[in-house]
Amino acid sequence: MTFFRAERPDMKDDRGPDGDSSDPDLEPGTLQGPLKADDDTSYYVYIPDSYDQRVRSSVMIWTQSDGGRRETLTHLRDAADLTGMVVATPVEARHEQESTLMNNLAHANDTLRSVRSKFEINGDAVYFGGNDTGAAAALWNSMKIKSSGTFTVSGFFTPDMT
Repeated sequence: MTFFRAERPDMKDDRGPDGDSSDPDLEPGTLQGPLKADDDTSYYVYIPDSYDQRVRSSVMIWTQSDGGRRETLTHLRDAADLTGMVVATPVEARHEQESTLMNNLAHANDTLRSVRSKFEINGDAVYFGGNDTGAAAALWNSMKIKSSGTFTVSGFFTPDMT
């Protein structure tokens, strides 16, 4: 079984006619967004096939150096379906110009707060993940926000990141 497949043509897309899904229907197997977490944070979320509102699910907030994109979650879909994990990626959490680990932390926290308000999330099953400087952000977020673990791909810290 391939866990990280580049495309899933059978994946439902619940964007509205204007490309926004600001009031998501929590249908399993859908990728939704961008959704507004607050005034300055938006995110994409994938709801796994096995999602059941009667069961508290695990969640992973995925960050990457160029910010969360729709394509980011298509790569994580198989793993999310296998584990039953809701996966979200904040659009504004990126490492460029004035964006630092502190800014990334704020956007990740806003995204997590919004996901918790929309989905039944197990507070003991919150994970952070990322690649490149997003992996460093995931490590930082895991140290600052109560989490159960961190998934990193090629992460590193530099003195100017905070």
